[in-house]
Amino acid sequence: MNLFLTSLLILMSLCASVGHATAGLLDCSEGNVTMLGLDTGAAVGGPDGHPDNVLSYNCNRGVWGGGEVIYTLDIPEGPWRRIEIIMIGPDPHIGGAGLLLLENCDEESCIAWDVGLGRAEITRCLEGGRRYYIVSDGSLGEGHTMQAHDLGYCWNLNREEGRVKRGESSSWGRVKEIFR
Repeated sequence: MNLFLTSLLILMSLCASVGHATAGLLDCSEGNVTMLGLDTGAAVGGPDGHPDNVLSYNCNRGVWGGGEVIYTLDIPEGPWRRIEIIMIGPDPHIGGAGLLLLENCDEESCIAWDVGLGRAEITRCLEGGRRYYIVSDGSLGEGHTMQAHDLGYCWNLNREEGRVKRGESSSWGRVKEIFR
């Protein structure tokens, strides 16, 4: 009976850890992260020589193979900004790489993702005065470019998701409410 209970407890702890097995594996150590500036041109990178530690992100639980190329993006102090992030591969026919936007250097802090053939993009409202992490994970190929563009203020903001709400007016009262 004692062996049965011990086995059951071990099995329950293993089941509880499923889905969190890769937490904390993203390597943001110095030398493994490239700083990406807003509207300053493109950073160029590729998966060769980069760690392949993360198999899953909280925003997409699929299996991600290939090295993680990590960029940081600092949003200037001030109100929320609408930011467009674009990743372009060297060949429009090579796909499989994902573009992921993270709040922290942790695969469990993903807030948006996209996958495309040779190109992936994310447009989100991001809080001013914060650092975000952008990850290219997969087999996009060596020599991809990463760009970030500031598209202006977020007027119709859904605070919880950082997305622009459709169909809402951008009255001054609403704007003041958003930035309280």
